[in-house]
Amino acid sequence: MANRSVTILGINTDGTLILSDRESTAVNPGDTVTWAIGADAGAVKVTKLVDSSGTNLFSPVPAFQTRTATWLGTINPAAKKGLLATYNISYTIGTSTTESRVAAKIQVNP
Repeated sequence: MANRSVTILGINTDGTLILSDRESTAVNPGDTVTWAIGADAGAVKVTKLVDSSGTNLFSPVPAFQTRTATWLGTINPAAKKGLLATYNISYTIGTSTTESRVAAKIQVNP
């Protein structure tokens, strides 16, 4: 199983995130996905990652890894090939407690 990396590169002028995968990641069932905040991303704090498509995309659900300061999720080994799922990255910027969200996609390879 492969590890797919998504890096938060920065913040757009409208407050949305700039992602290294351009908001779309190709995976295989059982792959792990690691989300990291890049050195030039600014003061972004990810608060949660949630499968918003209702497809049980992740198993287990993504969780924050204290040791590496990244988020790690595993694609459900039973995910159907060709599945296109949407997930939300919730985050705060700087000292703000206002949570923002950006939708991204994960495509399970056919």
